[in-house]
Amino acid sequence: MTIRPGCAQHIGSRKEQQDSFAFSHIEDAALVERAGVLAVVADGMGGLALGRESADTAVKAVISVHESSRAENDPVAILQEAVETANRDVVSMARNAGVAGDAGSTLAAVIVKNENLYWTSVGDSRIYLCRSGELVQLNSEQNHASDLMRRVAAGDISRDDALNNPNGAALTNFIGNPDLTPADASVRPFPLTKGDWLLLCSDGLFGTLDDDDIRGELYGNPDDACDRLVQKTIACGKPHQDNVSAAILGYGDAEPLAVKSRMEQAAEVFQPLPPAGKTRKPLVWGLVAVLLLAVVGGAVFCGWKKCPTGRIQSGATPVAPPVIKMLPCCEGVQKSISSTTKPHGK
Repeated sequence: MTIRPGCAQHIGSRKEQQDSFAFSHIEDAALVERAGVLAVVADGMGGLALGRESADTAVKAVISVHESSRAENDPVAILQEAVETANRDVVSMARNAGVAGDAGSTLAAVIVKNENLYWTSVGDSRIYLCRSGELVQLNSEQNHASDLMRRVAAGDISRDDALNNPNGAALTNFIGNPDLTPADASVRPFPLTKGDWLLLCSDGLFGTLDDDDIRGELYGNPDDACDRLVQKTIACGKPHQDNVSAAILGYGDAEPLAVKSRMEQAAEVFQPLPPAGKTRKPLVWGLVAVLLLAVVGGAVFCGWKKCPTGRIQSGATPVAPPVIKMLPCCEGVQKSISSTTKPHGK
C-alpha cells in the first residue's frame, strides 16, 4: 500500500493560528500494519478560550491513541477511543486553566488500513473524497446549519430560511464539550481505489473556496496540491479570512483526474473556395438562391420572430498528471506560510 501525504497551512487574517494537524508515522511499517495510516485536523474555537491549545491537545490525543492501539483494535474502535480521549483531555485542560466548559475544537480524522477507509468527525471540519475527478464530502457537519437542513427535509421550514439563518455556523457538538454527543463516523470499511485522494480541511478553506475551486487543485503531488489550495484561498482576499489548513492522503501512485469545466463556443461555418480554374458565379448565385429560400422559410416558420443562434458545447479531455513517488511525512509536521486562530463565531 502506497500512501502519499501532503499538508499546508496559513494564519489568514487572524492574530493566532488555531488550526492543528498531524499524520501518523507512515514510515513505521509495524504501526501501519497494526493500525493503518492516520491523518487528523483540528480547528480551535476562537469564540471560546484557548482555541490553539484545544486544537493541539485534541491532535496529540488522537495520535497517542493511534500509536498505542493494539492489533486487535479495529479502526472504528480506535477512532471512537481517540474522540473520547481528545474530549476528556481538552475538558481537563480547560478545567485546569480555570475556563471549564469554555474551550473547544473541531476534529476530523481518517484511518486508511488494508485498502479501506474509516473516518470520524466532531464539529464542522470536513473530510472529502476525490475519485475520478469527482469531489464528495464524506462526513456530516455537526452545526446548527445541518439541523436546519434536516428541518427543511421534514418540511418544517423553507430552504431560504435555513440558508439565511444567522446562527447556521454555531456548532452543536465539539471536542471539549462536557456533554459530548456521538461523533459522525463510518461504521464499516469503505473500500478505496488506487488514485483516491482524501482531503481533510478546516472551514477557513471550504468557507472561501467552493467544491469546484477545491477539485481543480487536486492533482500532481499532494503536498503541492495543498499549497495551491491554501494560496488560492488567501488570494481571494476575503475580509477576516479564517485560519486555513489542508491535509491530503493520496492512496496509491495514481492520481484523480482533474475535471475541466465545459465552455460554450459559437459554431462557425466556413465556405470552401471553388477549385482553381472554375468560375465562382454559379456557386455564388446558387448560394444566394438557397439563402433566400432559407430566409423566407425561416420567417414563415418562426412567425417573423428572430430565431436564436445555435450553439454547441465542447469539453477538453482530462489528462492524468505524471505519477509521483511516495513522499515521507512525519507526525505533527506543520507548514505555515506565516506564523500561526480563528474566532469561529461558533
